[in-house]
Amino acid sequence: MKKILLIIFLFLFINIPAQTDEYSFGSFTIRLENKSLIALDSLNQIVFTKSCLNPTLTLTDLDRDGTDEMILIDSTSTFDQPDYHLFIYGFGNNIFLIDSVYSGVIQPFETEFAELDGTVLITGDARFNIFNQADKQYYLPIKCSMYDGLKMVLVNDILYDIFMEENEIILGSINDYINVNGKNCNSAEALLPEIVAAFVNYSNAGENSSASQLINNFYYCENKDELINKINTILEK
Repeated sequence: MKKILLIIFLFLFINIPAQTDEYSFGSFTIRLENKSLIALDSLNQIVFTKSCLNPTLTLTDLDRDGTDEMILIDSTSTFDQPDYHLFIYGFGNNIFLIDSVYSGVIQPFETEFAELDGTVLITGDARFNIFNQADKQYYLPIKCSMYDGLKMVLVNDILYDIFMEENEIILGSINDYINVNGKNCNSAEALLPEIVAAFVNYSNAGENSSASQLINNFYYCENKDELINKINTILEK
């Protein structure tokens, strides 16, 4: 009897169909099926496809014009760390790509702020991915973007609290590491991605003195000025 039940269970498990997420938007039907994004028109004809690895999909009116945009987040894995890509699509006669953002190890998310009218997308600033190495703590500074109806625009200079809140988390992690491994150059090198992320977050918040103090307090190597210049060169691009 146990063998029969086991065979039935395995048969049911093997034959469970792949889950399909489906959304309707105007004349389009949007599906996530077998890790592919598929768009069908009113005649049920495929008009758009995109292969993904680990996709999630939301429809959000980013600019509050009464029309949703489609936000696709896909992720892979690099050095056992998540690696996120964000794609924003608009709808018209066809589906079109508005913008894409490589977010690195930071999982993108949507939020709102009193200072701004509309949805803000928070992603990693992958320009600083050069500081992430396999033998170090992984991290990136964040950046904040909005859709203005034509393109994505940065709004870092309008916001403050989110950068300071993010740095509270980073500084807690840095202090935990140092308490175990000590204040030395090896610790600073291992923590370099987090130190850089916190520096950039302070810079985005306009807290330049806090950014400089961060380097003095936690970067125990001799090439402090070289590091600051390297970060600022990237920020200026």
